[in-house]
Amino acid sequence: MVAGIHAPSDIEMGRISGSVISQQLSHQEDFQQQYLPAREELRHALDLPAAK
Repeated sequence: MVAGIHAPSDIEMGRISGSVISQQLSHQEDFQQQYLPAREELRHALDLPAAK
């Protein structure tokens, strides 16, 4: 698919793996302590309203 070397199953497995990893990270307190301020910083840089 990408550059003729990725099969559709490679892309699907990457999507599934990413979903599982992000779900696991979202439950870790140390990740949340870093993620929440970074999210607000990015929203500010993009001129978006603060998250609720």
